[in-house]
Amino acid sequence: MQTIEIILNGEAKAIKRQTTMSELIKNLELVPDRLAVEYNLKILKRNRWNDTFLAEGDQIELVQLVGGG
Repeated sequence: MQTIEIILNGEAKAIKRQTTMSELIKNLELVPDRLAVEYNLKILKRNRWNDTFLAEGDQIELVQLVGGG
């Protein structure tokens, strides 16, 4: 399996080549409805997650939104 290295929340992470943002989120077992995604310093809208393939060196910040008071 060929891998690439991305920066995920400030740390290097190896993932398989041709991974989409949706696949990354699923593999990390995160709840998509409570997630904000920053992709290379820009907010990535949810409707683009399936067609955004991650590449070597991409910088991703995943922020889980939590409710409360």
